[in-house]
Amino acid sequence: MKTQAQIIPALCLLHNFILVHDPDDFNESDTPSMALVNDSQANQNEEVFIGTGVSQAESTRAAAYQDTIASEMWTSYQEECSRHTHTSE
Repeated sequence: MKTQAQIIPALCLLHNFILVHDPDDFNESDTPSMALVNDSQANQNEEVFIGTGVSQAESTRAAAYQDTIASEMWTSYQEECSRHTHTSE
């Protein structure tokens, strides 16, 4: 089990090594979430990429969607609690 636990970090290390030392071998369509974009490309596209190739605009849309889901879940929870309160009285 100890050896198996070391396989994933070793593969990650190998992946990162290949990205650094042979960037031409990187196929963007294989892993779109890891798109490599430099500052000049980002400025041309008018998008600022954060972290793992996610644009700021996409991050903002995702956060808004997450907030909408959380709000709907909270409303549903409150309605369910209200129903249980009325039925137990």
